[in-house]
Amino acid sequence: MEDDELDQIRKATNGYFALGGKQFQDEISMMLGRRVFRGKAGRPKKDVYGLSPILCKLADVAIVADANQVCSGIIRALKEKIRD
Repeated sequence: MEDDELDQIRKATNGYFALGGKQFQDEISMMLGRRVFRGKAGRPKKDVYGLSPILCKLADVAIVADANQVCSGIIRALKEKIRD
């Protein structure tokens, strides 16, 4: 067994990661409901506006919620117009 293969086996075993190709790792991840491959080291990078990806996602959710409220209001107004 080559040193490189042995090193990959050790890293996978010590990190509780699946050893195999991307498709295999994706399938195992789906089955287990968790990541089974090594993640990126370090903190997530901030986006252009200086917000973390988590805050950007929360902002997107808030925008969608606001848009849904606006659409609901428009639909209510249209229904009232139709009734009149």
